[in-house]
Amino acid sequence: MSGVNNDAIQACLELILQSPPGQQSHIVSDLKGMLAGAVPGTEWMERVRSILLQYTHEQLLHVTIEHEGKQDSAIVCDAAKMGDKYYHPRLSCSFSYDPIHESVSEVSSVPRSTSDTETLRAEVDQQLSKYVLNHYHTGVSCAYLPRLVPQTTSDANAETVTISTMQDKQKEKENNLELWDGANQEQPVQQMPGRVDNCDSQVTSGNDTPPAITSQPCILTLHIVGNKYNLRNFWTGRWRSTYKFDVSTQVFKHADIQVQTHYFENGNVQLQAQHSMALPEFVSTKPESLAKDVIQAIEHHEQVYQAKLFDATDTLREHAFKALRRTLPITRQKIDWSKIVSYKVGSDMAK
Repeated sequence: MSGVNNDAIQACLELILQSPPGQQSHIVSDLKGMLAGAVPGTEWMERVRSILLQYTHEQLLHVTIEHEGKQDSAIVCDAAKMGDKYYHPRLSCSFSYDPIHESVSEVSSVPRSTSDTETLRAEVDQQLSKYVLNHYHTGVSCAYLPRLVPQTTSDANAETVTISTMQDKQKEKENNLELWDGANQEQPVQQMPGRVDNCDSQVTSGNDTPPAITSQPCILTLHIVGNKYNLRNFWTGRWRSTYKFDVSTQVFKHADIQVQTHYFENGNVQLQAQHSMALPEFVSTKPESLAKDVIQAIEHHEQVYQAKLFDATDTLREHAFKALRRTLPITRQKIDWSKIVSYKVGSDMAK
């Protein structure tokens, strides 16, 4: 396959994104053998890494995290990204993830915020965990807030404030007054390192010159993923739910459910279903009450969709699949199934 062009190789690699639940490792292994003559080993690792990472984010794959004597399942997703690492709020730690080996490393503590939105996130996460435990056979869930990542800037006009000793504060204040209109107008002080706005859960370390920090909207991202693999009996399945809840307006900005199943005994049949629907607005003053209302809305939303999914499969079984079957055999005579043992099918066909 040395003559395969780059576009053809990329098209083959993107087949990984269509891997059925729990079978991406088999797809990667088969593709590696097919492309052995076209992609060198070192290049293969780099090219397949980005594809596998995209697949991991889209499919909400989870890994086991151990930190400070505690163990939990963490979802590897875009909402958990924190620079080049991932954040698991339940254990308040960050970790690195290797999509090639599906392994975790560099687990380290991250300071937990004490903001009101973090309190709400923790309450929603607790209620969501209870819901998943009661309704999913093997389910993993987590609630995320946007993480504020310090960013460096090369803009010479970017305003920074350097706070030194107590003796220098008054002198610095007097010098900075010249930059503003009005002789008695004080310069507003930029947010100091270690402080965050009301929607962030990250605490940054102090530096002589604080980095520029980008603000994020107060949106909770809730992920639910349930996997059930039974490769010995030739079937697998995955349920994924994603909800984005605006804390300030108490409105669901996004509600999406994706279901994928794969049956491959003597064949290859897949079901892929997706459902998106607007959820109601909430009005609540206490974080505990709001968290329960949010989870109740999610529960109702998923139960309604599950009922619709059952109705659709019943319709397929009773009508669509039966219509594909031959009503009568080639002889145009109905088979008496009570006498099936006495039939000599082979000799009759020979005649």
